[in-house]
Amino acid sequence: MSTLGKRLLYYFTGFGIGIIFVIFFFQNRGCSWTPNNRVRQAIVDRIIVINDSFKSEMLERGISEEMIRNVLTKGTIDFKESKKNGNPKVYKLYNDILKLNFTLPENSFISEIAVGYSDTKKTENSTKGEACLFLFPNDDNIIYVDSITTGSADFIQAGSPSNKLILSALKKNGKINFEKSNFKATPKAEHYLTCIINGHPVGMKTFWYKNKINVFYLELLAPEKEE
Repeated sequence: MSTLGKRLLYYFTGFGIGIIFVIFFFQNRGCSWTPNNRVRQAIVDRIIVINDSFKSEMLERGISEEMIRNVLTKGTIDFKESKKNGNPKVYKLYNDILKLNFTLPENSFISEIAVGYSDTKKTENSTKGEACLFLFPNDDNIIYVDSITTGSADFIQAGSPSNKLILSALKKNGKINFEKSNFKATPKAEHYLTCIINGHPVGMKTFWYKNKINVFYLELLAPEKEE
């Protein structure tokens, strides 16, 4: 073998070993180009929601919120059992004690959690009921109320709440109403969110655009009747 050939052999051998070393040691430590972390980042960049039926199942199975966070941050993605095509995409994440499915509907800012033992091919976003807003992206400017946002007469008269006030309220008690949302809407999926602002129940129609939750309609809701 020529001197040049030996040099190339040494170079590519060392390069290959280096790639293996990097992937092995950094696959769960922030290297966004690894398949696991790319999917994980796509999930945490959204608001993760837990529907009411799954919350009941969490209690029955003894699943805590901390266990969910652990699966999301340290779990392994089962690409073979995930639904990588279609709308929504569904990825199965698991660790030694728990399996969870995370939906990724197109043109949406949410990811809904479902029990990971169900078939991902049959997993869809909820169409009925509500879900609490569980985890938010690390972005204090994710809400955007446009100057042309419309609303009920109460809001038109009083003026829209600030972006920060809406985000704070959503983090405290926000929910998504699936029956009033439309993930198939074009050109963007529509999400109907509710929260309590200054003691008043508020509903808002929103969509995802340029990495912001755009609020395009606000309304005051009737207080829930006490049973």
